[in-house]
Amino acid sequence: MTVFSKILASDLPEMRDALEIYTDSFPANERHPADVIRERARDERYRVIVGREQNEIVFFAMLRPLRGSEFVLLDYMATKSRHRGQGVGAAFLKSVAGMAEVKGKFLLMEIEDPARGENREERARRVEFYRRQGAKQLQGVRYLMPGLSGGAPTEMILMVLPPCGEGEIDAMAVRRVVIQIYKELYNRDREDSLLNSFVNEIAGGRITLGP
Repeated sequence: MTVFSKILASDLPEMRDALEIYTDSFPANERHPADVIRERARDERYRVIVGREQNEIVFFAMLRPLRGSEFVLLDYMATKSRHRGQGVGAAFLKSVAGMAEVKGKFLLMEIEDPARGENREERARRVEFYRRQGAKQLQGVRYLMPGLSGGAPTEMILMVLPPCGEGEIDAMAVRRVVIQIYKELYNRDREDSLLNSFVNEIAGGRITLGP
């Protein structure tokens, strides 16, 4: 059984183990330098969560409640390679819904678009995993993640775990939160050309949450 807990400092042994899982799980173009993750672990706006099985750290996640919105960003989630496929991620997503920071809000996830890139089968499996946990895709919303290692941006989809099974979401709330993510996580302002290549497509009205 995996036990999940928050860690409060970036210099704990748990953080070192978490960073190893992080580095092993994400390609360089979607990964911040280790120093950035350590800095975020010290930032009160983040929640760093690890999963333990006996004395071993087998899971790592970062949550960012987005102030002034009804969203909490699941910044990263990863399981140690030899523990994958054993239900650790699913157990975390079940537990996170009851956390004070998440309860009653949309848990927002940036997921690689399974219709793009070279590793489409892997991307499709990842999307299907989130769908099995109850996540819904924001239909018709195009999203680009900046290349974190200086490379090309990555085509993503946005998914949410909705509270109380909502089937729609306010489009302008999504637009605002995308702009907020670009500013607070990627240090890109409202005039950023990459942001403006897609964010203005998010118009008023309601966005359907679909499979």
